[in-house]
Amino acid sequence: MLLSCTYCCYNPMQLDALGTPYGYCVRREAILKQPTLTTCGWQRRRDLLASDADAVQQAHILVFPGNGVYRLPDRANGSAGAALLDQDLDRLGENQVASTVRNWNVDQKVATLKVLDSQVHFLRSAKAEAALISLGRAYIANCSRRGGPWTSGLHLVAWQRKRLASIPQVRLDDLWSIAPTSVTRQTELAAWSLMMARILLIADIAQQPGSELAPLADVADEAALASKHLSPNALSTWVRKALVSNLDRWLPEARYRDLAVKLHRDESDDVAAACL
Repeated sequence: MLLSCTYCCYNPMQLDALGTPYGYCVRREAILKQPTLTTCGWQRRRDLLASDADAVQQAHILVFPGNGVYRLPDRANGSAGAALLDQDLDRLGENQVASTVRNWNVDQKVATLKVLDSQVHFLRSAKAEAALISLGRAYIANCSRRGGPWTSGLHLVAWQRKRLASIPQVRLDDLWSIAPTSVTRQTELAAWSLMMARILLIADIAQQPGSELAPLADVADEAALASKHLSPNALSTWVRKALVSNLDRWLPEARYRDLAVKLHRDESDDVAAACL
């Protein structure tokens, strides 16, 4: 499954067991009917830090070359997976998160991210947060690849900062995959995965050239070690005691406001425009 669309940032409708039974590829603008069975050379692994995801993506495209959609485990036929895609995008309007995600290539990227952040806040939607983080990480990677500034992810830090230590409320109908273990444990694991995704987002920004959050580049490894038995409660305690204070140290509120003003002023520059 690690090679499949299920683990790709460009499919923001799924995060481990959290999400919808179908996926949606924002690059191909297509519904993924069986995302566990498809992949392509564009796959960007969401379970890896930015630097590792870059290296794995380069290796992945050598195995799955061109613009084709491959059906796993077949690595020879770049058109075999096309039958598992669907272009009937009007049906996405039946799901609030999917409807927002569909606008990724219509509106400015930041506008779509803002709407998802609003859905997290007002709807208490774990699915919306999963989509926000996946697309946010893809956005940051794209900015970095095109020479954009590390501050392109600045607002993502601010949005996640307010909920970093909170434990997401994952409902049974938030899960697209049900395992043999207890339902309570599965919702706990989904919450832990979403909390770790927040931290991976911070770490991605910390890894960008010139980032003032560089001291937090290894924060994902530290978080994984601190959360025994993949416990959301243990992870929340560690975030509250360690990560929040370090984030305040390296990016205090006053510094964030200064950088935000500069980012807004530079939005018309060519480098900043590369991120849009």
